Amino acid sequence: MSTQHEFQQREHQQRVSKLTIQRKANKRRFNDGENEDNNNNFNNNRARNLVRARLPHRHSINMNNGRFKKQRNPEVFGQKLPLNRIIESLDKAALQKLLTTMITNNPQLTTDVMDASPNVTIENSLAILHEKLQLILDNMPYKVDPSSDYSFLRVKPYVDEFFQALSDYTLNFIPPVENDLTVCIQFLVEFLTQIFHKLPKFQAVEFRYYYKLTTEKFNHIFNDIVYQFVNDKKQNILLIINNNWLDNFKKLNELNNNEFHKVQFWFSC
Repeated sequence: MSTQHEFQQREHQQRVSKLTIQRKANKRRFNDGENEDNNNNFNNNRARNLVRARLPHRHSINMNNGRFKKQRNPEVFGQKLPLNRIIESLDKAALQKLLTTMITNNPQLTTDVMDASPNVTIENSLAILHEKLQLILDNMPYKVDPSSDYSFLRVKPYVDEFFQALSDYTLNFIPPVENDLTVCIQFLVEFLTQIFHKLPKFQAVEFRYYYKLTTEKFNHIFNDIVYQFVNDKKQNILLIINNNWLDNFKKLNELNNNEFHKVQFWFSC
């Protein structure tokens, strides 16, 4: 009986020992797993800190989903050119058209523009008249008599513009607008020796009328201005002689088919 009791007691102790050993083993595995998790968490946090440090400032990290989010830059909107840039980008034709349109739409600007405009020089005026003459010559028909009515009709708009511009610029260089008579004489002499004689001599009645009217007015203006100039100061006669104006008067008369002989005759007397 006692022997059986001892056997049962030893068997109970063995079972208790096995349970104790198994519990210690389980506890050891749990502690090891916890340490491993802690090490993993530490390494993950360290990696995140390294990524944050290396990213440019304009980026940020959403730690919830690991996505990059770019910060929003200020928007840039277009705008029209300022007036000074618009004006400097326009060529002569575009600027002339713009100014003409503005004055047409706002007639009250006419006086302001004229007062603010610089004086037109003889050189500029002659250059413009030469351009208008060149338009006539460039648009003449080929293999056709230059003096024919057909040729005139082909270039009539340019001829009309030439005579209109000539009238405007001539009136600008005579009294009372221009009171320096040397300027008046210089404009007339240079125009008649450089430009007027190159104008085609059309046979059309309309052209012959305007051409004759122009030569008559120029003779009248020339005679009046030269007369005023000579009688204004006696030394002006010496100025005419010393500046070879007599030769210029003779030259312009010859170039224009003796149309201005009155001026030359006036000085020869």
